[in-house]
Amino acid sequence: GPDICGSETKKVHVILNYKHKYHAIRRLSRWKVDGYTHLSTLIIRPDQTCGVKTDNEMVASGSLEDDFDFLPPRKMNDPRVRKPTEWDNRVQIDDPNDIKLEGKWKPREILNPNYRGAWPHPQVDNPNYSPDFCISSYENIGIIGLDIWQVGAGTIFDNFLIPEEFGDETWGETKV
Repeated sequence: GPDICGSETKKVHVILNYKHKYHAIRRLSRWKVDGYTHLSTLIIRPDQTCGVKTDNEMVASGSLEDDFDFLPPRKMNDPRVRKPTEWDNRVQIDDPNDIKLEGKWKPREILNPNYRGAWPHPQVDNPNYSPDFCISSYENIGIIGLDIWQVGAGTIFDNFLIPEEFGDETWGETKV
């Protein structure tokens, strides 16, 4: 990755391999589609941060641990706690005073006077969580793999560059 996923959403789709499993980025970023050639850059830094650039402008950034499901979550719902049975998280309810008319009828909705909001499940430390400071370590990247699936023509792949600075010196000099 990154690649375009979804003809409607134009999602920037990033998939990384970690411990022999593929993990897709959770964050939604949109791809720039305007008929022109664009430079796409995926950045993985040793400090566990990552980013996606389009035309050398950052369009998404974050951390590998937060934006991918490489590791179990740091916190989890407390398994000893259940939502109270009297907890009402319905925002609206049927109006009990609404009058049924002839034909297909559904009571109008009013704001629920007992609404307490979404129930916040208490969080506890996840005993399965263990930080891995080597997530961003990809030794000996000797190949670039492409998985191309197209529903429309017009995609061109050219000049696969590894160092980020090289994009500024080459594509950056030729863009219009």
